[in-house]
Amino acid sequence: MTTLHDFLFQLEDNSESIKLMINSKDMSTLSDGLAGELFSDDGWINKHSNYASRLQNEI
Repeated sequence: MTTLHDFLFQLEDNSESIKLMINSKDMSTLSDGLAGELFSDDGWINKHSNYASRLQNEI
């Protein structure tokens, strides 16, 4: 989990030199915090993980 968070943070922090493009859209410009969106109530983990409750115990 830490590795994914750190990777997303680096994408944001280095958005001028590293781009995460999906369907020709730069994800860092569509988000106010890619790394933080992992953990919010409507974030990636709660929306897409089958193991969200297990992961929340690790945070």
